[in-house]
Amino acid sequence: SAKGLNPLLQNYWMTIHPPTLFLGFASTSIPFCFAIAGLWTKKYTEWLRPAMGWALFSAMILGTGILMGAAWAYEALSFNGYWAWDPVENMSLVPWIVLVAGLHTHLVAKATGHSIRATFGFYILTFLLTLYSTFLTRSGILGDTSAHAFTEMGLEWQLVLLQMFFLVGSLFLLFKNWKKIPSPDKEESITSREFWLFVGSLVLILSVVLMSFTTSIPVFNTILTYFSPSAKKMTAPVDVLGHYNKTQLWIAVFMGFLSATTQFLRFRETNFAKWQSTFARHLVTTLGVSLGLTLLLLGWIEAKNWQYWLMLFAGVFTAVANIDYAYSFMRKNLKAAGSAISHVGFGVLVVGILAFGVNKKWISSNRFAMEGLINFTEEQFNKNVILYKGGKLLMNDYVVSYDSDTTYLNRRDYSITFRKVDLSKADFNKNMSEITFLDSFSAHPYILFDKKTGKVASPNPDTRRFLTYDIFTYLAALPPTEQDPELARQMEDSLHYHDMSLAIGETIKPEIENPKTPQYNVRLDGINPTPVHPKYKAEEKDVAIGVKMTFFAGKDSVFTAEPLVLLRENNIYQLPVTVNQLQIRVKAGSDIFDKLFEQQKDLKYDDYVFSQGQTVKINGKDVTFDGVDASPKVENFKMEPQDLAFAANLTVKDGARSFNSKPTFIIRGNKPISLKDDVAALGMSFSIGKVNPDTKQITISVAKTSGVKMPISIAESAPRTDYVVLEATINPGINLVWLGCILMLLGLTIAMVFRIRQKL
Repeated sequence: SAKGLNPLLQNYWMTIHPPTLFLGFASTSIPFCFAIAGLWTKKYTEWLRPAMGWALFSAMILGTGILMGAAWAYEALSFNGYWAWDPVENMSLVPWIVLVAGLHTHLVAKATGHSIRATFGFYILTFLLTLYSTFLTRSGILGDTSAHAFTEMGLEWQLVLLQMFFLVGSLFLLFKNWKKIPSPDKEESITSREFWLFVGSLVLILSVVLMSFTTSIPVFNTILTYFSPSAKKMTAPVDVLGHYNKTQLWIAVFMGFLSATTQFLRFRETNFAKWQSTFARHLVTTLGVSLGLTLLLLGWIEAKNWQYWLMLFAGVFTAVANIDYAYSFMRKNLKAAGSAISHVGFGVLVVGILAFGVNKKWISSNRFAMEGLINFTEEQFNKNVILYKGGKLLMNDYVVSYDSDTTYLNRRDYSITFRKVDLSKADFNKNMSEITFLDSFSAHPYILFDKKTGKVASPNPDTRRFLTYDIFTYLAALPPTEQDPELARQMEDSLHYHDMSLAIGETIKPEIENPKTPQYNVRLDGINPTPVHPKYKAEEKDVAIGVKMTFFAGKDSVFTAEPLVLLRENNIYQLPVTVNQLQIRVKAGSDIFDKLFEQQKDLKYDDYVFSQGQTVKINGKDVTFDGVDASPKVENFKMEPQDLAFAANLTVKDGARSFNSKPTFIIRGNKPISLKDDVAALGMSFSIGKVNPDTKQITISVAKTSGVKMPISIAESAPRTDYVVLEATINPGINLVWLGCILMLLGLTIAMVFRIRQKL
């Protein structure tokens, strides 16, 4: 697309997340094909062995793709989390959960002959849900409920037909062969591993049903209105996060206890009484250790209700029990410990989810400093602060400063420094440099602007990572005129400018109309032929002039500004600047080029001969020739490869003030070119007349330039543009989330490699 990639997708995770996720989705077709082949050929058990490795591969790859998407959401999106229960997120997770349920019944089927029918059903359902996920994403039906879904692309009925073909065909084969699929006459013992693995798989399917039902509400409404346009539509939960968290919390707790206890049970258990003491010993030991660790973690995780205590215990119990199982029963064969490692990861993940969700703390709050400064809502007062450029603000136990921002193309990077203090010892009456800080770091959130409209396209957060927590920073808002060029134009049109003229070096005291504007003086310091402006990007044929100005509003209140006038393709543009501390807007007059031409036309140069080190009194100023720079930096002039250049280093003193000037001399073939240099503050212009290599003397031509007044305009009551609204949180436990996910995927990988080496 000519518009380029959506700014939210310009993240390295999004380079690898979609193809990895696509590979995971596509790979679910392999266990599905094995299952269909088993039904088609009536080889109901032979397919189980070769399908196992592929099912593990699919679970590992699809899980990795989902994890990459979570990492992308955490790094690139502003909702400050890794999972938002978005419909498209849900429908990427659902096939993976069903696939994991299928892996558990697959183990049972290979070990005992039980659950073969369930394994057929789960692998078929995994692929059907993958197709359903594709339909939801690509049909446009979730366009109003998901940030990830595509709009309508004309594929709706093709996707429906594809779904129906595989649904009808696979279910026909499954039910046709249902009674022929082997199933032991004797039911599983309640004390056997296969019984509880099957129960766990059913719990996972319950999770899928709950998740899929809510996610599919737009589908139900579409079907309902198709048959009855006046029918009342179903409504999605208002609190989406609360809805899913409440239902899935109990799934996590139940699966935690199952994962912890089932490992100690045995397949084909026929004599549990003999194994009972061993089972009880490990169960009691792990329960005791888990209870102790849970009590310790409650000192860190601020869980305030019994449901969270139970969830924490379930996660700890899962991890401890599976570590015990791996050490006690598999330490001599860790290559076969993939399931234990995955279950440890699940337990760590549950603890991390709880720590992140419960302990997340907004540190960007200082209500005392914000009251009266901005019209925040109650929620914003608790989560946001305004930072002014160059200023410092205490928020919780951090002193935060907005140091700088840099613009490159359509991206603006901000540098914000955090300094942690001990509030019990810090004396804020001292100079900030005298306070001892415990720690400091810089955060760099940034804003991407739309290349076409210039509006904010996306605010991108920054995350500083520490061992036990992250600090997440996000720019919740910019000044309105910085977010939208149209608002900036409206603001500019609403201002009332007062015109005035100043000579270089002249200081005046403008008349103040707005009583809220402080009294100030303004001095015109000079003209800059190589100006820099945040909204100006130089092009080859530009002629740009910056007007350097200083504003004095008191002994310690001195501010500088440099409005710019640009000549580009016979058009003149004015680029004003805001002196935020005075809330005034300054621009240079569009006729400044005429004034400069008038000034240059009337310049009268006098020649002075200098030897190196010699000082000459010129217009009451002491001018010293310090020597020659043989490799000068030539600005605002296009050099050619064969050019030879040198500059004269001049020091100009006016009483206590000292200035430097470097007029440049260029030899191009046989043609000399002299580039003058102005000392604007003194109203003097210097150029090199000629050089005598025999006497080592140089002729400097000097002219007085302070006669012409430059046009400027100043407007009062200009809105400030030098602040950001910052949101920052401490996110404990996030590394446990990533560690838990990685361990789960590592366990699947180990199991896959082990099965392949054991010839499945």
